Amino acid sequence: MQNGSDNSSRFGARLVSVLMGLALLVGLALAAWISFDAIPDSAWQTARQPAIDDVASPLTRELDDFYQIVFYMAVAVFVLVEGLILYAAFRFRRKPGDPMPKQVHGDNRAEIAWTLAPTLIVLLLAYMGYGVMQQRFVTEYDQDPLVVNATGFQWWWEFDYPEAGFATSTEMVVPVNRPVRVMLESHDVLHSFWVPELAGKYDAVPGARDGGAGQNSISFVAERTGRFEGQCAELCGTQHAGMRFTVIVVEEEEYQAWADAHAEMVSLPELPEDDPETTPNESYGVLDSDSAEVRGYKYFMARCITCHLVDGVNTRVAEGEEIAPVRSADTPGPNVTRMAARTFLAGGVVAHTGVGAQTWVREPGTLKIGSNMAAMGYTDAEIDDILTWLYSFKIDDDVMRPVYAAEPRPDHLPPAYEELAAELLADDSVAEADAHGEGE
Repeated sequence: MQNGSDNSSRFGARLVSVLMGLALLVGLALAAWISFDAIPDSAWQTARQPAIDDVASPLTRELDDFYQIVFYMAVAVFVLVEGLILYAAFRFRRKPGDPMPKQVHGDNRAEIAWTLAPTLIVLLLAYMGYGVMQQRFVTEYDQDPLVVNATGFQWWWEFDYPEAGFATSTEMVVPVNRPVRVMLESHDVLHSFWVPELAGKYDAVPGARDGGAGQNSISFVAERTGRFEGQCAELCGTQHAGMRFTVIVVEEEEYQAWADAHAEMVSLPELPEDDPETTPNESYGVLDSDSAEVRGYKYFMARCITCHLVDGVNTRVAEGEEIAPVRSADTPGPNVTRMAARTFLAGGVVAHTGVGAQTWVREPGTLKIGSNMAAMGYTDAEIDDILTWLYSFKIDDDVMRPVYAAEPRPDHLPPAYEELAAELLADDSVAEADAHGEGE
């Protein structure tokens, strides 16, 4: 009778274990499905995943070395502990008929050993980790740093260059071998700035704007040129996984040309004198009131201006003062003045192609589930006019060439740079032919 009861108890325990295991697997599969479903297909098609197995700055080299030490120490502890458990389980397993072993407890030597050993390991790691953390504040980072204000929004990043006087989004360009100090802020909830190849994770805290209490910063020096993918590393809502950005590192003179071009104020269309929305600007030239640029300007002013910035359009300017851009913290959406030059839209998840831009403006909620950008109900023709006007603010190809050529190269360029894309592709073809001896 007793044996039957014991067998029933063992069967019940095993059944519970199996059901719990199945529930765990189902839960993990469901979580993975939800995570993948929340990210637009366009993001996966670009294969732009942050690289955690490469380093491009002294800070990440320190972090990588520290990680390797922690990893191998963890492996050693795991092998030791699991090895002892397996040895004890097989060497001293109870056989039928064996008496109950002698029960002992309170072995002071054993208690001290398994308390002291992990304590020493943790203290050692804490000491080493503290030294790595100080790399964010080393002296050389304070020598003529480029300051960039990075503000997290749900779900995109704004990059404001206070010294140059302009702001952009999604793609941050910096010079190689120059200290960069990123001042971190958040417009809404807690975000985290993370570019694995250049710097560690650091939080952007709400309420920390313009050096307020709680503002964090992180510094790095990029040792080589290239494109380095970043990601928000703090769960911040529906599109946390779709809150991406790119840090593009170029030579100093190339960065300076890019910054000067972004800081240059754009020219607005000159409307006919009898038009009630006349905005005179001689440098733009006289445009036909029926031109796509003028129509796009009017469509933008009708609805898009509510959430987006264009330098010189919705800026507050006192008479006689120089026009200065307003930061996106004053509006729900990003500054789109130089949108023509960005290779990705929608916080880095929509490839900036003709189809991508058209679809994003027409139905943003389809490409990025939960997006705060509303569909304005414009027709495709009206969207084309808006994009034509924004694309008229493109930066010279010579300025953008080194930015787009930084490796790994994007597999597309914005519609305003189709000719440059063809040129870069031709250069690649020539280089490949030369490498195979076909260019002789």
